[in-house]
Amino acid sequence: MTQPADTTIDLADGAEAVRLVVDDYRTSGDDVLNLGMLTDEELFAYTRDLEEAAPFGLWFGRLEEVEQQAAALGAVRARAVRGEIGADLGLAEVPVEIAEDGTGTVSLETPVVAGITLRRNAIQLSLRVMGAIGETWYLLRHVEDDIWLRETVTTQGFHLLALVRLGAEERAVYMSRLQLPDGARERTAPAVSASFTEQELSDAAGTGGLNFLQDTYVIGNLTTLSRESGEPRARMINVLHDGSLVAGDVGGGRVTYRGTTVADLESDWDEWVATVAQTDDDGS
Repeated sequence: MTQPADTTIDLADGAEAVRLVVDDYRTSGDDVLNLGMLTDEELFAYTRDLEEAAPFGLWFGRLEEVEQQAAALGAVRARAVRGEIGADLGLAEVPVEIAEDGTGTVSLETPVVAGITLRRNAIQLSLRVMGAIGETWYLLRHVEDDIWLRETVTTQGFHLLALVRLGAEERAVYMSRLQLPDGARERTAPAVSASFTEQELSDAAGTGGLNFLQDTYVIGNLTTLSRESGEPRARMINVLHDGSLVAGDVGGGRVTYRGTTVADLESDWDEWVATVAQTDDDGS
């Protein structure tokens, strides 16, 4: 696994940073190039936009906006104290108070600037997981060719950014986000087959019609973009305590539940990756 050089340079904009790290990744031959880790408040400070900086961890997401602004200022001031002040990086330029009569700009490492820039690309796959350890996120954005930006967000609001390829190792990372218990791979698909409208689903929740979900301890909300139509595909993945899996596909005004397996989820991932690769080859 490659770790980018710890260096700070002047950049006119984030595009040059992206070019540098992508070239580094191509020549490294590694599966992963870590770009850096940022907190919720740092992302808000550098983007100056709550929507662009999201998703957030538990603490920052619950703050009022004025408190979020204060937290962002605190994060930037911490960089000022460490002497990371000087270069105007365009996208990542953040005014901070460094003296009674002056302000400066935060100077970020090239890989971090690249990561912030690439976060503006459209999210192609989003997995939001809610479980015993809180809410976490796994996000994929296309960079170019077979290169993707992976962003994982912890419950505490740490954003880990890396360049990856969607091979077997990345599939394992994706599956690990579901927090599957030991023995899940050996479980067969539960005998579940049910379909509900929104109203029927609400009624079923109050009358015991969703008993097949009562042992759920982790819920994953998966959204992928359809390559054919450009429309999102939504699925709920319920992980039961014994490792059994129930998937709920959302579409056409209905939620359709069925039992599934680890192998099925891996196959779904492989199918999505193959379709994305085919779309890229076609130049779409």
